[in-house]
Amino acid sequence: MFGNAALTALPSSTSFNVNVTYSNTFLNAATTNDSYRDAFEIDRTSSPALLRINGQLSDDLLIFVTGDASGSGVEFKSDWYAYTDHSAREQMTSSVKIDFTSNTEYTLTDVASGDVIATRTYAVGDTISINGWVAELENTPVAGDSFTIRRNDSPTGDNRNMLAMAALQADREVFGGRGNFSEIYADVINGLGSLVVQASISRDAQQVLSDEAKANRDDISAVSLDEEAANLLRFQQAYQANAQVIQTANKLFESLLSLR
Repeated sequence: MFGNAALTALPSSTSFNVNVTYSNTFLNAATTNDSYRDAFEIDRTSSPALLRINGQLSDDLLIFVTGDASGSGVEFKSDWYAYTDHSAREQMTSSVKIDFTSNTEYTLTDVASGDVIATRTYAVGDTISINGWVAELENTPVAGDSFTIRRNDSPTGDNRNMLAMAALQADREVFGGRGNFSEIYADVINGLGSLVVQASISRDAQQVLSDEAKANRDDISAVSLDEEAANLLRFQQAYQANAQVIQTANKLFESLLSLR
């Protein structure tokens, strides 16, 4: 708890040296209470005054308590609320703007108050994180690049997935710059049709070669059933004629033996 103590901020450019000076640069004048970066404030409407922490700071929080001018002193007591998932979600709802002053430095600004939360250095591959979320840039930023991270107030029915899928139809980078979905599909169909035609031509050519090979084989070694049947009839008649000759010879021989 605080009495009439003033809220001041120690800038990051200073250190704990003798005769160090304080700065009120980040005090939010829009409120009736002394507040710092919309993260915490001194509420003077209560007695004694209360220090409320309403958000998250990327910097370390240091609190100095000293006696007031009247000599009555300042009483300070602290208590922390238990961490809950709700408090973590609420912490992520604040909108933050990311402004790159160069390709190696950027600032984080609270959109609601316009206060600069932090100034950080950046190297390619670094992530940007605050209030529990983490963002990563795919390309190298340059001075003047600006991004705003804000809560989605209409998550239901915003068609973001469908719009993203529709955008893929014209995205040539999906296939490494070779074309979009329609062009790649047309190329695949054309290539498939060409392969089918080539296969059909090759099949017909092989069929012609096969037929010619069969004809040549038949001319050299094939058997003609008609020719073989004619040969069988000729041989049968020859055998029958030879049988008649043998029979006649037997009769002549028997006739000669019967003569006396």
